[in-house]
Amino acid sequence: EYSRGLMRAALQAAESADTHPRPDALQLMSCAAKGVSDLKLQGSSTCCIVSVCNRNGILKSANLGDSGFIVLRPSLDGTVFEVKNRSVHMEHEFGRPYQLGHHDHGDKPEDAHFEQAALRPGDVLVLGSDGLYDNLSDEDIADLITKTAGTTANKTNSTAAWSHALASSCARVLASHAFEASVNKTADTPYSRAATEFFDMVYSGGKRDDITVVVALAANPPKMNE
Repeated sequence: EYSRGLMRAALQAAESADTHPRPDALQLMSCAAKGVSDLKLQGSSTCCIVSVCNRNGILKSANLGDSGFIVLRPSLDGTVFEVKNRSVHMEHEFGRPYQLGHHDHGDKPEDAHFEQAALRPGDVLVLGSDGLYDNLSDEDIADLITKTAGTTANKTNSTAAWSHALASSCARVLASHAFEASVNKTADTPYSRAATEFFDMVYSGGKRDDITVVVALAANPPKMNE
């Protein structure tokens, strides 16, 4: 309930803003933290908020914890996607990510890592919880996006409809593969490699956890008559 409350408060702050420019990602995170505090919700959660300007494609992000985002860019011929940018992974130590929370020792929005980057038409933006990134590497994600884009045919004349269909397909594929890896006791995963290093013992398999994936495609803004 706490994590859902955070997102509801962030959405409300974004939709009710009447200022220009609108609140950036870090300001929205602060509004979200205040919102759950005002409601006296208890719990803790990592938090990743991203905003993209539809005029210039500037992405602004605030990330706290081991959730995060990846920006993938297609090659010149559009056949291969590569990771061009990713959020900073924030942990106090292995298995203890930064988190907003109701308790006194919870981390604060000002502890979040804030950055901005420019998106190009064709870029794919992937946001995910740690259930995604613990079980799939950046290379795994890029490979799955490449394969999904190559098999998602544009069956309409609408670029917007095709972009929506591709984003939905990518989200489902990533979530499905992350889940499969999470229950595979012999899989070589980012989590197993990190656990092996931290505990100085051989660890294999994925990590069962909540898996959330959101995918968006960057496109040129529509012309006024479209």
